[in-house]
Amino acid sequence: MVPKGMAKASSIPAEKKLAASKTRLKIMLQDLNRMCDESEKAVVIQGQLSLVEKLFEETDALQS
Repeated sequence: MVPKGMAKASSIPAEKKLAASKTRLKIMLQDLNRMCDESEKAVVIQGQLSLVEKLFEETDALQS
């Protein structure tokens, strides 16, 4: 038997999941860019930003 949450998640089309992930990644990217401008810890944040950009590119490639 499949738990209710799992059934709902698996019934969402892959395109919608990718679109939602891409939207969340864009928001994270904007937040990280803003933090880079405001933070003294730019080196750490820049590393996180690079990872988010890589995930964004991979998600974008999956949508193509």
